[in-house]
Order: sequence, then C-alpha cells, then structure tokens
Amino acid sequence: MDTPLLQTKLYIPATRSNLVTRPRLMERLNEGLPRKLTLIAAPAGFGKTSLVSDWVQQLDLPVAWLSLDEGDSELPHFLSYMVAALQKVDGDLGQTLLPLLQLSDPPPAETLMTLLINDIAALKQRLLLVFDDYHLIQTLAIHQALAFLLDRLPPQLHLVFISREDPPFPLARLRVRRQISEIRSRDLQFSLDEARQFLNQTMRLNLLPEAIATLERRTEGWVAGLQMAAIALQSYLTMGDQANPTDFVETFAGDDRYVVDYLIAEVLELQPPHILDFLQQTSLLKRFTAPLCEAVTGQANAQETLTYLEEANLFLVALDNRRQWYRYHHLFGDWLYHRLKQTSPQQLAPLHHRAGRWYQAQGFTDEAIAHALAGEAYEDAANLIEEIGLTMIGQARLSRLQQWITSLPEDVIAERPYLSVLPAWISALHRQADQTERHLRLAESAAKNLKENGPLNAAIACQIAMLWGYVCRLRYDLRASIRHIEQAIQFLPDDNAFLSCTAYLNLGGTYWGLGNFTAAEGPLTKALTFLDFSTTSYPALAASGFLTNSYLQRGQLREAGKVCRDVAQALPRHRRPPPAMAYLAIEQGALLYEQNDLMAAEETLSQAVQLGENLDRIVNVGRALLILARIKQVTGHDDDTAALLERAATKRPPTAAEFDHCQVRLWLAQKNDKAAGRWAEAYEAQRGEERPWHILNELTLAHVLLADNRPERAIEIVSRCEAMAQAAEITGWVIRSLIFKAVCYQTVSHIEQALRSLQQALALAEPADYCRTFIDYGLPMQQLLQQVTAQGIAPAYVARLLAAFPDQTQALPVVNPTPNSQPLIEPLNDREQSILRLMAAGLSNREIADQLYLSVNTIKWHSSNIYGKLGVKKRAEAVDRAHEMGIM
Repeated sequence: MDTPLLQTKLYIPATRSNLVTRPRLMERLNEGLPRKLTLIAAPAGFGKTSLVSDWVQQLDLPVAWLSLDEGDSELPHFLSYMVAALQKVDGDLGQTLLPLLQLSDPPPAETLMTLLINDIAALKQRLLLVFDDYHLIQTLAIHQALAFLLDRLPPQLHLVFISREDPPFPLARLRVRRQISEIRSRDLQFSLDEARQFLNQTMRLNLLPEAIATLERRTEGWVAGLQMAAIALQSYLTMGDQANPTDFVETFAGDDRYVVDYLIAEVLELQPPHILDFLQQTSLLKRFTAPLCEAVTGQANAQETLTYLEEANLFLVALDNRRQWYRYHHLFGDWLYHRLKQTSPQQLAPLHHRAGRWYQAQGFTDEAIAHALAGEAYEDAANLIEEIGLTMIGQARLSRLQQWITSLPEDVIAERPYLSVLPAWISALHRQADQTERHLRLAESAAKNLKENGPLNAAIACQIAMLWGYVCRLRYDLRASIRHIEQAIQFLPDDNAFLSCTAYLNLGGTYWGLGNFTAAEGPLTKALTFLDFSTTSYPALAASGFLTNSYLQRGQLREAGKVCRDVAQALPRHRRPPPAMAYLAIEQGALLYEQNDLMAAEETLSQAVQLGENLDRIVNVGRALLILARIKQVTGHDDDTAALLERAATKRPPTAAEFDHCQVRLWLAQKNDKAAGRWAEAYEAQRGEERPWHILNELTLAHVLLADNRPERAIEIVSRCEAMAQAAEITGWVIRSLIFKAVCYQTVSHIEQALRSLQQALALAEPADYCRTFIDYGLPMQQLLQQVTAQGIAPAYVARLLAAFPDQTQALPVVNPTPNSQPLIEPLNDREQSILRLMAAGLSNREIADQLYLSVNTIKWHSSNIYGKLGVKKRAEAVDRAHEMGIM
C-alpha cells in the first residue's frame, strides 16, 4: 500500500484580488527566468509566498509547486512529493524514479536525480518548479540531491526556492556565473507608496500620509507587521468617535522593532471568544479544512468561521482555488500555538488526539501517527505503526519509521513484538549485524510474552527467524542462515505473499551463494510463483534472476530461456520494467551472448545496466558490464572495451568468482598479463576450502597459468575442476573445464587427449546448443573443431559452431599461414577501403564520419567489419595488415 500524498501541498496558494501590486519585483523575477535558480530568502512575514504565487499565475509557463514542512526531510519521501508536483505538469515525469523510491534499499541520490534530469531534458516546453518553505528541510542528502540537480539542470527547468534562510547550495559560484536571481528582505520591504496602497486601499483605513509614514518607518516595510498593525487599527476604530487613528499610531510607535507580541495581542483581544478558541485550537494543524477543524474544535460551523477569518484578513492562507484547504501565516500560527501551550496545556493532548483520529479515518496514516505521538496517544500510534511498518520498509522510508519508533516509550515497544521487530528490519537493511541482533533479542522477548498470553502469531515468528537468517548472512555464515530461513518458512502465514516470496528468495539465494545450484532451484521456483507486479515484483524478479543464473551454471540453457520468456509474458503490457527486472535482464543478456546473438545481448545488457545501477549494491551490474566489454572486444571496439572494464572494476560483487573469471579472461585477451598475474597471486595467497564457487576460481587460475606458459600445471588444475564440477552436478562448469582442457592439451601438442576432451564437451554442450563458450577460445578451438569434423563427431553441431567463427579464420588450416601469403576470404568493399585509407591518414572516427557524411556509429560498424576481415583488433594493426597484403 502506497502512503497517500497530501494534494494540498501541490497547490499554488490562491492570491487575493486586492493584493498590493508589486511591478518592480515582478520585473526582477521575470528578468531572472533565463537563469537556473531564483531564490527568495527573507524572515517570516515578508510576503515571499504571496509574491511568488502572484507572479507564477501571471506567467505563460507551466508551474509545479511543492509546499514543504518538517516531515519532508527524508529523501525518498521528499522526492515522492517532488515527482508528484512535476506530474501535475506532465504525468510522464519521474515515472522511472517512482518505483525506486519504494525499495528497501534505494539507489544513490545521484542515480535518482539523473533519471529525473533525463525525463525533464526530454520535455519540449519549459517549466518552473517552486519549493516553498525550503528552510524546513534539514537533511543533507536532500540538499546534496538538489545541488546535483542544479549542477546539471536541463534548460527546460527553472527552480524557485522560497526560504527564511539561504539553502546550502554553492550560491557564490552561481552568482559568479550569473546563474541565480535573488530577492532579499530589503527588496521585499514595502516602499512608502506600497504601504499607502496596502493600508488605505487593501485595508481601507484612509490614514493620513504622516500616519502611513510612521507605520512604514516603525515596521521597516515589514509586510506582516503592517498587516497586524492594520488589523489592530481596524478593531480599534470600532470603538467609536473617541478612537483616534493618530493616537493608535503614536502608541504603536514604541521602542520594539516589530512589537509582534503587542500587535497579535491587540488583534486577538478584540476577537469574540469563540473565534479566539478556534484560532488557538486549530493552530496545531499545519493545514486544515472545515471538517478537520470541526473534528478538532467541536464547533459545528467551521466553514463560516474560516470565511470570517479570511474576510477579516486574519493571516489565513488559502491553499486551493476552491478555498477548501487553508493554513495560517507561519508567524501567526507559531504565536497561536505558543499561546495555546502557555495558557491551555491541558488541551494539547485531546486536540492532537482528535486530529489524529480524523486523519486516520481519511487514510492519512503519516499525519495520524504524528498527531498521536504529539498527543501522547502512544497506543494509537503503536497500532498505526504496526499496521504500515512493513509497507514502509518496502518503500525505503526507514528514517521516518525509525523516528516514530524512537518517539514511543520503551515499555510500549517492549510489549509489542510486531513493533519491536521493525527496528531489526531497519538495521538488517542497513547491513548492521550487531544492531540487528540486539533488536531481535528485544523482539524475541516481546514475542515470548505474547506466547505466554496466547498462541504465537505465525507472521512474527516468521519475521524473527528470517531476520536471524539476515544476521547470519551478514556474518557470512550461510549454512546457519539456511537453517533460520527454513524455520521461517515453517511459520509462513497463508495470506502474506510478500513474506512467502521473500522467504523462498532468501533460501534459494543463500543456496546459490553456496554454489549449490540444484538445491537453490526449488525455492527459487517457488518464489517465482508469487510474482505479482503490484505487490511482490521485487523479490519475485530477484528470484527469477537467481534461477536463470543457476540454470546457466548447470548448462540448462533452454530452461534459462523459458524463465526469461515466462516473466516477459507476465509483465503487464505498456508498463515500463521495474528496476528489479535488472536481475533477469543480466542473465538474459548472458544467455543471448552464449547463443552468439551479440546485438540482442548488447541491447538487453545495456538495459540491465540502466536498471541495475539503481540497485548496484545487490545486483551484479559488474557482470553485465564485463559481458558488454567482451562484446565490444570481439567486435573490435577496443576503446569501449577499456572503458567498460574500468567501469566494471568499481562494481565487483561480494560473490565474485564469476565476475573475476570474466574479468581475468578479458585481461588475458587484451594481453594484460600483469593484471591477470596480480589476481592469481592474490587468489593463491588466500585459497580456502574447496566448495562449488571455488571451482570457478580454480578454472580462472588455470587460464592465468596457461598464459604464463605453465600448461602442465594448468592441466592439473582444470582436471580437478572438471571432477569437482561433475560431482557437484554443475554441467556448465564441466563443459567449460573440458573445453579449456582441450586447449591446454593442444598447447603441448597432446592432440589425442585434446580431441577426447573436446568430444566430451560437445556431447554435453550440444543439447543446450552452446556457442560462444567455444568461439571465445578463437583460433586454437577452431583448429580443434576442424579436426573433430574429420572424425565425424557431432557433424551438424560442429558445422554450426564453425560457421559462427569470424570469416577471416573460418577456413584457416591447422597450421598458421604467413599473413602476407593469405588472401582475404571476403574482400573489402569500396566503402571499407575508403574508411581504411582515412584511418591510414590518421583521421579519428568523428573526422572520418564528417568526411564521408556518415554517423560515427556507422563508421564504428564498418571498422568492426574491416577488423574482422583482416583478422585484427585495432586500427593500427588493420593499416599494417592492409599494407602487408598489398590492399593499400
């Protein structure tokens, strides 16, 4: 269940028809539009919001408005409201962002803002985004996110900040670059003419110029001060003929700068008792509507009272054009609430209690909890927190949840297991094993008390056991983790799909982490049965990714493809893939690569990286980047390969055997033997017990040893890998071991043993239709396959494999020919020869593209074909080879 957003926070505050016109400020604001940012910063009561509200409603531009309060200082919550405000202008804005904000472990703020920036950059029109009361935001993460946005602001967006203080942005740099327009308190002060217009036209006081000048001087043009003085003077003049405006002005002109207390007291003392009660009792509400006011005050005519307050200019701000929702001027509301606490502290708890009950009935649970806590209705607050706690954890609203729980008395938490287990979830998701254990002990104690009073609820027993599994996993005790998760499964409630899906995912994922793929597949398949894109998409899609990977490791490529197809068919039409789809997309990309469908693999893996980087702490984005690097390498794009390798190095996952295997083989293919050697030294220094993932590490080591001219040692290790993989029923690794062993034997001219190993590999690989695992060994494997063909082994399958090798090596004999004696199997066409000549002249891809009126991507595509036909990997090698063959 998503927490509802208060739509009134997204309304542009309504303006009064008799508002003082301020053309000089309107001109200043309009002049600042070409810049990135407009900042209106001044103390309370200077008319900041009224000014901007009036301005934006005169603009011929769409405007998104967000009124902030203290409860918005949590990044996912803040961004949810920010996106909601933008979607008032364009419903597509932020669609890629919203699912990420619901995650228990959301991506970094920079990733979130990048997605939003990309959405905004696609707009065809300009828009304004206004943040009102930004000074209430006290979270560094939000400031940093908006600073990131400011630094990369697309031209389609102009930001407006209304604040009592300067936000912590690089204002000096923005000023130097002329990227900021500022309105300060000195600009907002009423001039003498504006004070006259306000006092005599808006407030209809008909004061003499001398009195106006006195009030303007004493208030220093402070709008709220003038308004309070005017209201007090209006009430004073109702006293009859003896009331003299000059006397009031002289009395008002005391020594205090703003004389706020005096002015408000004068205003309130002249109000009827029921109005005074209404004002004070509703001052604890940040926003209010007539039904809410009636629920809090017990007065039945709240709408009439609100109408009276608005007509009397009693610091009421309408939040919508229909005038259903209001708030008090901040200074006025703060003063009223302070007075309520001083004069009637006994009213606070029941007033908050009534407000909380009203919000609860309307479905605004956050506000209901806030008022319940403020009114010390801790049992009500605890009930509500228990009700939405797991939902908030799923939405990554951990900070707000933690604040609420911290506000509760310890004895209330201690007697409620559903409440006491929530801090354990928070700590577990923050990867704090010791803290999780401490909270779990308290939750167990609370659950024990519950058990003594009745049967232990299955849901709490399930959660406690599952969280102990988390603790063990954080401490890398995976077998103990499995025991706890299996216990959790015994307590699974029948009606909780999320807990069921999460439990089976964790069980299968832990078996997968142990390398026990056969055991992993059962629970992962079970987790996938709970797939529902509206409730369980995250754990179910994670399960689909682990399951597909398990099938790939065990050589069951067809089963892996079926999982991909089934999930794709389950995805609702016309819906963007959720971020958790990255789990499956990475494995689908790996499958497509193995099937030698490089174009589809690149497209799928690129999408996986885009989705997965939002979850890069838990999704193996590095593996996707490495496969992409391999694709770039085999298609001759060496610069792209290097960039992807560098990027992948920052994404090494905790379970790194597969990642390391792919990376080391890429290093070896690039002749970067030093990097591969450093990996081997580090690995050999810490070789541990022999368990399934250890097989892949050993196979990686064998590749390094062969490159280091130690084939006998490589054969010894790869033979052991084959036996271990066979025992563990990991057919995919058996195939890899046999293929590599064949290459090792060929290196030392043991052709009979090489062909025997290759024949065994073909027998296992043919049913799954393996391809790239053979091709990636290049010429040595091609030579072996040609010899296998002569023996009539798996002729159709071997023919398909040979056809998949690049053209320039397809017909090569077993012995390497001299380069300049070998004609091209497929000659270069005219376009390719033109590009090759420009390469030889030293032109870059961009310069070649400009010369031939083609795109850079087209040049890269032609270059890849040239490299393939010449049997090289770099442009310098292509030029040299062309000279050797007489093509140039």
